[in-house]
Amino acid sequence: MSGSGRRILASRSGRCISRLPAAGCSASPVWWTSWTSPDGEVVPSCTIITCEANELVRPIHDRMPVVMAGRGAWLAWLDPSLDSAAARELLAPLPPHGMVVRPASPVVNSVRHEGPDCLALPAAA
Repeated sequence: MSGSGRRILASRSGRCISRLPAAGCSASPVWWTSWTSPDGEVVPSCTIITCEANELVRPIHDRMPVVMAGRGAWLAWLDPSLDSAAARELLAPLPPHGMVVRPASPVVNSVRHEGPDCLALPAAA
């Protein structure tokens, strides 16, 4: 997630997918847990849930993060009584309207980089 609140999906292809601000708010479901390492350290862990790519993302990658648009989907995901069949229905690709493909900076390919530089357009070659 960028500092601007826009989720980006980048690939080694040098292209980036982002939601346009006009598309409204969205959220990505994740699973949080913690586990205890052999030396006794509690390690918090998070899994980003992915799904099959939509038509816009498919030329770049076969999967994409699940993105839930709309308050109803968020509330359903957070409902502790949600059964597994209903949860699976929520884990669908986001429709491509409101998304755009653009060049991505190579800094997004390293976990050492975080912040607004990840959203900057790459320097002209």
